[in-house]
Amino acid sequence: MDYEGLIIRPPSEAYSLLLQVTTGCSHNKCTFCGTYRQKKLKIKSLEQIKKDLHEASSYDDVSRVFLCDGDALIIPQPRLEEIL
Repeated sequence: MDYEGLIIRPPSEAYSLLLQVTTGCSHNKCTFCGTYRQKKLKIKSLEQIKKDLHEASSYDDVSRVFLCDGDALIIPQPRLEEIL
């Protein structure tokens, strides 16, 4: 799996596969959050995401996937559907 930078896993996703589909945050100006200050927003390539999913297919006991990093829902809907 290709992870870039610090990955934050919410407690509710403790047993989920972490699939990093973006890096950084689309807003990145919240005064209460400094988590992504050093990361520029980038949507990972579909090719890289597919490589990660292919690698993850060999893992045992994966029943949930968490799309992680600052703002996975910034991905355009057609591309997000292809990932899902």
